[in-house]
Amino acid sequence: MNTETLRSSFLRGMRLIVLAALVLTSAAACSAPAEERSTESKPVVTDEQYAALDTMNKHAEQAYQSMKDGDYENAKGKIVQLSVSATRLSFEGITSIEGMGALTESISAALHSFNSIQPNEHEQLLEVIRVRLAVDALSHPKQPMWLDFRKPLSEDLTELENAAKKRDQHTANSALKKWRSHVKLIRPAVLISRDASEAVKLDSMTAFFDRTVGKKEWGQLASSMPNLTQGLQDLFRQNDDDQETILPLAPTEEPPHPFLWSLAIGSVIVIVLTYVAWRRYHSESAYVRVKSERDFDRKL
Repeated sequence: MNTETLRSSFLRGMRLIVLAALVLTSAAACSAPAEERSTESKPVVTDEQYAALDTMNKHAEQAYQSMKDGDYENAKGKIVQLSVSATRLSFEGITSIEGMGALTESISAALHSFNSIQPNEHEQLLEVIRVRLAVDALSHPKQPMWLDFRKPLSEDLTELENAAKKRDQHTANSALKKWRSHVKLIRPAVLISRDASEAVKLDSMTAFFDRTVGKKEWGQLASSMPNLTQGLQDLFRQNDDDQETILPLAPTEEPPHPFLWSLAIGSVIVIVLTYVAWRRYHSESAYVRVKSERDFDRKL
């Protein structure tokens, strides 16, 4: 085998090695967790946004405390300050467009209740609570206060179910009124913390109760309660990434950076293959081919 043939063989081998390296690198990139790849494009909440959220949270809390103390003018002033802070906040990376709209609507409704010709103190308190829950959902996305409404809403469902079984119109109307009030309080916060479809589910449940209670369809109301209860539990179930439970290491657990591990392993393989090809090239270059009788016969 002449030198040119050995060189071409060596080059073909190197091309295969380079191709293998590219394949390994691509596979490693594809094997990286989806959350690592998506994190690169996910907007990062800035320090200015955190500071603005903290200010808004304080205004909302002070407005609520002022309402409890009967200082309605101070509560109104805090809501006005909150509305100004909200206009200066960049919502990118904090909530969706629906969540932003829900917060704006709740603040506007609170301001409207304070500016009413005939103000209703109870209505003002409810509107301030709505704002308080909405702002808290922005500043505490993993543990929002609206999750505490799971028990009241579950009790409303139980009361509606019992009323349906007894065909008790008065009790059903009372339970439905409480359900509507509770849903109205948390709806903006739900839109901020969850997907908009979750708020739509709440609206659909309310519409179903309005129809069945209004038309006294007690059998349909009672038979639908298991599914409605499950739907409510799903709404209040926290996301997996909100759970801060630390699991013990398992034998099958992936390394913390699988992309780097795969790339390192691929690099080692490439180095080994390159060394083997180099050794083979030099060994074949030093190899002296022994002529056979057939070679001599060709010259004769």
